[in-house]
Amino acid sequence: DSNNAYTDSGAEEKIPVAEGNISSQGNLGDSIKWTYYENGFLLFEGTGEMPKIGRDDRSNWSEVKAAKVREGITSVGRECFYNCSYLMSIELPTTLTDIGTEAFYFCRELRSIIIPDGVTDMGIGAFKGCEKLKEVRIPANVKIMGEPFTYCDSLEKIIVDPANEEYMSDENGILYSKDGTELLCFPSGKNMTEYKVPDGVTTIREGAFNHLKYLKKVTIPSGVQMVRFRAFNAQNTDPKVKIYVENSKAYTDANWGDAWNNCKNVYEVEYAY
Repeated sequence: DSNNAYTDSGAEEKIPVAEGNISSQGNLGDSIKWTYYENGFLLFEGTGEMPKIGRDDRSNWSEVKAAKVREGITSVGRECFYNCSYLMSIELPTTLTDIGTEAFYFCRELRSIIIPDGVTDMGIGAFKGCEKLKEVRIPANVKIMGEPFTYCDSLEKIIVDPANEEYMSDENGILYSKDGTELLCFPSGKNMTEYKVPDGVTTIREGAFNHLKYLKKVTIPSGVQMVRFRAFNAQNTDPKVKIYVENSKAYTDANWGDAWNNCKNVYEVEYAY
């Protein structure tokens, strides 16, 4: 019964959790079928990789509220839920190995997600703009992540399985490379006002700091030799975030590039001499 196919999530709207009356359906390639229901529930079933989702296909489920990818499917296609701003819930199969580039791009209402243990690859911007995500757990098998959590304004913690060989997180839920030499992501919604990059970090990666909600001071120690392009990404904040660089000799246009030059209106940089 489509009238009973909802659960109360504590949100303003209820999340559909079961199939109702069919609104539309179609195929993605030769092996995957999608069905969209009148209550806002979207179902994918079939086998193998999901192809990149074109605008015409995605327009059929642009107002999706909940979705399920059934067992047998191995990937969430590139841009599958691109700008599906009403999506609140997604269930993924244990057969999944890949989450495509911008798969959940600006799914502003997505509150949580369980990434299956078999996932090895999370594409660039996979969860970009998921403004209500608060916590993400990275399984042991993930080997590739391409700035998946930029503009996740409520993200407080990233938890990496200790068995993961490529990545790790500290007690504050901040994401690093496994050897601790690269800082990958300071969660935007982390309730810290001051942060010193740990000794041992030599590189701050692209998008490591973006849309910071609480952070007001960052200290970059002398061991840091490279701050990548737009490592500090633009945001609206008052007062400005202060960046204190302990080793000014390491700062050159050659190896720090446009680390924060695109957002001087929100960052205030001070160098030690």
